[in-house]
Amino acid sequence: MAEDGSWTEIVHNTSSDVRKIMFVFHGYGADNKNIAPVGPAIAENCPGIEIHVPNGIEICEENETGYQWFSFGETYPDSYFDNEEAIRAHIDRTLKNKKISSYADLIFCGFSQGATVSLTLGLKLGVGMIISFAGALLDGSYPASGSKNTKIIMLHGELDTVVPAELAENAANFLRQGGLDASFVLDNDVGHAISENMLKEARKFLEKYIT
Repeated sequence: MAEDGSWTEIVHNTSSDVRKIMFVFHGYGADNKNIAPVGPAIAENCPGIEIHVPNGIEICEENETGYQWFSFGETYPDSYFDNEEAIRAHIDRTLKNKKISSYADLIFCGFSQGATVSLTLGLKLGVGMIISFAGALLDGSYPASGSKNTKIIMLHGELDTVVPAELAENAANFLRQGGLDASFVLDNDVGHAISENMLKEARKFLEKYIT
């Protein structure tokens, strides 16, 4: 992170007619280059979406060539909440710069730890859509009242041993019980990864709700 609080990020589809912004959050120990192709693949048929792919807020504690959004060490899950203000500040700064006035015009997308950030912060802010790949809810987190209109899809590999699929399925059920529009898609013969089928389902989800 730079001294002014800004992040290193990749931006796709920059234009003067930005109607919505998609933030794509990478997984633990990765970087923005690792997940950069995902946003354009999902939003290829949705003009007007500017895609921001930032690096994580900290150097990864287990991989100094990658980044993390929060620590999985002894301070977890408080480590997420310690960093949430800085993550939100960057998002708010981007909205202001792009003259986007509502969190409902945001799409959060993430893989693994990045999916947990998407879910936790996205539900708190009440963003328009959340796309979770191989993710789960943060321990002890609950949907915020401002998230009732948020559309959520959780996509997961059946063979995932890093984040077991049942965590995502349980999270989707939990969110539906809370009155949210949440769906769960299980991809057979896929581990802790984003498959072509997951991208296809995410694309269909985005095109269904985008306006």
